[in-house]
Amino acid sequence: MIVGIGIDLVDIRRIQKLIDTQGTRFLEKTFTCREIEGANKYGTESLRAAYFAKRFAAKEAFAKAAGKGFGEDVAFLGIEVYNKSSGQPCIQLHGKTKEMLHLSFDKMKIKIDLSLSDEYPMAQASVIISTYN
Repeated sequence: MIVGIGIDLVDIRRIQKLIDTQGTRFLEKTFTCREIEGANKYGTESLRAAYFAKRFAAKEAFAKAAGKGFGEDVAFLGIEVYNKSSGQPCIQLHGKTKEMLHLSFDKMKIKIDLSLSDEYPMAQASVIISTYN
């Protein structure tokens, strides 16, 4: 059963500006080490910015799907976007964000589906949270 849907749209140029002005401070407050390391495979600044913009959008879309805003229970670093070996994007939760999700849905089994897309200058993410037996 679907229990939450979230969609977010991010301007890649905005993320590039944040990277240019705040550098590692922005990256380390928003993205996990694995996410930051994953950007290293992209050779140009514009491709790296699109990579980070999609992940930023995914984190925002997850917060919407979970019915929570960012705060004490939901943190940027508590939401990690990675790709399976097949290329499929996935979300892994950590810490209080993971606890919040399981408590919010009465400890039911949760599935998180993620779709990412970009077409410069925009990046988009959709998240569906569902429960199953």
